[in-house]
Amino acid sequence: MGGAYELSWTRAATAAISLDGRRVRFRSVQGAAPVSLALVRRMVRAYAFSLRGVESLHATTIAKGTAAVALLGPSGAGKSTLAAYLVRRGWHPLSDDVLWLKLRRDGVWPTRTLPWLKRVPAKGGISRGVVFDPNLGKEILIPGRTAGPRRVRAFVRLDRRPRGRVQVERLRGARAAAVLAVNVYNELLRPPRVRVAQLQWACRLAERVPVWRLRFPSGMVHLPRVAGTIQNILAGGPLRPGISP
Repeated sequence: MGGAYELSWTRAATAAISLDGRRVRFRSVQGAAPVSLALVRRMVRAYAFSLRGVESLHATTIAKGTAAVALLGPSGAGKSTLAAYLVRRGWHPLSDDVLWLKLRRDGVWPTRTLPWLKRVPAKGGISRGVVFDPNLGKEILIPGRTAGPRRVRAFVRLDRRPRGRVQVERLRGARAAAVLAVNVYNELLRPPRVRVAQLQWACRLAERVPVWRLRFPSGMVHLPRVAGTIQNILAGGPLRPGISP
């Protein structure tokens, strides 16, 4: 293949991606779990597409009605926990981790969605009836129902803290673009041309979709207020934190 990026997941696969992202060599590890391979293939595709100029976000995306919200933040920010809480209350999962987007005249739309949610197993062990990914060490929630395409109405950057209160802030201009730029999925294979393209893409997204920062304290007891705030953002309601039933 000549020059290539070499990637490895001990319990799943190895991959070599050409420097321009147009060629990929993927080799699964013997005995790798099918769910691990499915998720790793999406990661590899995200890296390869980014090298070819097609970016994606590190986000968990959920929908209600005709609109979708993309939850942003690093691993451990609470994206999957909040999404699972909302799904139990009638929301629909669209994607977890990798979010590809299509910018159209009528808005920004998710593409190539995989409506699985990942979560860290509870202290008591892996839940019954839940698929486990040994590569990531997480449970995979595969919903029985999914939603079709939904327009993205908001990007919400989650900022979970040990204590404090729920606070929401609308970000604009360079601050909004910066939040999106640091939440691109490909943070690993980033030659200068990719970094420039990612920033330009983030600026275009920030011009099309509102970007919010949501600060909230850790703890399940706070999830109703956090979820209510997400609903208010989606509905264009009051900016103060809300309560979700």
